[in-house]
Amino acid sequence: MALKGDLRELAVVDLIQLVNRIHQTGALTLARDGRKARLYYRGGQLVDARTAEHSGNEALVDILDWTDGEFEFEQGAAPPQEETIQMELHRVIMSALRIKDERKEDERRRAEEQAKVRAAQDASVNEELAKLAAGADMMVYICLADTAGTALAETRTAKAPPSIDSLRDWLLKMAKSHPSGDFKRVFLEDEMGTTVVARAGSDRIAIFVAEKGASFGSVSLWVGKAVARLAALQVPQSEVVAAP
Repeated sequence: MALKGDLRELAVVDLIQLVNRIHQTGALTLARDGRKARLYYRGGQLVDARTAEHSGNEALVDILDWTDGEFEFEQGAAPPQEETIQMELHRVIMSALRIKDERKEDERRRAEEQAKVRAAQDASVNEELAKLAAGADMMVYICLADTAGTALAETRTAKAPPSIDSLRDWLLKMAKSHPSGDFKRVFLEDEMGTTVVARAGSDRIAIFVAEKGASFGSVSLWVGKAVARLAALQVPQSEVVAAP
């Protein structure tokens, strides 16, 4: 029997059941993006399933959501001596589908928990930046970013020029590409005022822009205290469902 085709034309579950309905003995091979699965049948009954990572029911869980790739049935191919599936086909499929659904639900819950953690983190960081800005009239802009160059939170006053965003992006790119990656502080003076880029802990970068006319000593002293506060800022935690 010739059975060969494209998974975009036949769902994996339907394909698995097709070999069962025609009572064939042999091996069904599925291939997708360099990955392969091999399913063995005896008289239409699925007795073994294997991928590079798993065998048995777990192998079916791996492939049930494949929507593209190729398949081919090799009639008469004998299964391995160790058969990994003992249940009837419909029960095996139902079990694999249930596991798949449960894991998708776990992923959804983890995503929700992580979103809550990020929201709490953002609120905490924004509150801290607002407190810092309120305590220093000379500061026109403060930004806290991660070491990948992504701004986590920022605050600015009416004195902050429109070009501040371009300056921030340039400074974050510069900090990210620093050769050693462990700089402490960089000072920049231009027509905008005094700008300081500083490490605020092992995984954060802070940018401070003081208005023109602020003394270098005052800016340096204040930034030192602000960096210490930001480095000690605790990121809120939330219980996250462990990955399976």
